[in-house]
Amino acid sequence: MPLSIQSPSAIQLATQTTSLSAAVQSQATSTSTSASSSILSMEVAPPAVDSPTYQAGLKAITKSMGLQDNLQDVASALAQSMQQIIQNRPDLAMASFDFQSDNGAIKVVSSSLNAKDKAWLEQTLNSNQPLVKAVQTFHDNAADSYALWSEADGQPLSAADAKKASDLADTSYNFMSLFRKASQVMVSTMDRNGTYTTSNGAPIDFHQNVNSALSFLVFQKSNESIMNGTNSYTTSTGRTYYGTMRGNLFSMTDAVRGLVPSFSSNSIGLKATA
Repeated sequence: MPLSIQSPSAIQLATQTTSLSAAVQSQATSTSTSASSSILSMEVAPPAVDSPTYQAGLKAITKSMGLQDNLQDVASALAQSMQQIIQNRPDLAMASFDFQSDNGAIKVVSSSLNAKDKAWLEQTLNSNQPLVKAVQTFHDNAADSYALWSEADGQPLSAADAKKASDLADTSYNFMSLFRKASQVMVSTMDRNGTYTTSNGAPIDFHQNVNSALSFLVFQKSNESIMNGTNSYTTSTGRTYYGTMRGNLFSMTDAVRGLVPSFSSNSIGLKATA
């Protein structure tokens, strides 16, 4: 019987472990969600580690966690296109827009731009092959994780359902919105009385809205400083620390969440509750 796919919320995995058995042996943990407020919680008494459901669940966790690296790749590839937009169309430097994957290509989303400007932006983004590839990789891993969770629940996706899952991976992620969320979370974790700078003395700034070419480049400069650990933090008392923030920003802020269907059973020690 084909699995009926409804728009699932994009939810954050409860565990950051690569061992499913370690997770399921602990007391149930849960995460808050967007949109539907469903909860993914861990249950005791998982199946045998060599069972297909267990292995599918483990692969799903790995795919979902990999979205953090995939999003970092999108951000890195996007910088070239944003610089091109500012250089060739300075009138669009501060134009608000977002974008998402669209059947192997990139689709621009904007309620303020006219059709001509949206088409130009789409052409510019799609001409950046590393960006198109990074967006497609993100999409594929999101769709694959959904399919693996369904398989782990004993409901492998039919071809038609797999197409629906792919469509959901297209429409569920607006990349500029993901960057903006990471920026907002980062601001909330930083010392308001301290000073953060890059290696060349430029301020690390996560206060911008991240909704345009110019604001993205400001965000990306700070993001790269954290990714490379080339930053310094000076306290309100004047003490300076170097490289205190280092790692994948999207992992540090949990900005990206995997697509998870509603589970019909506890076959892999997981369940979804409203």
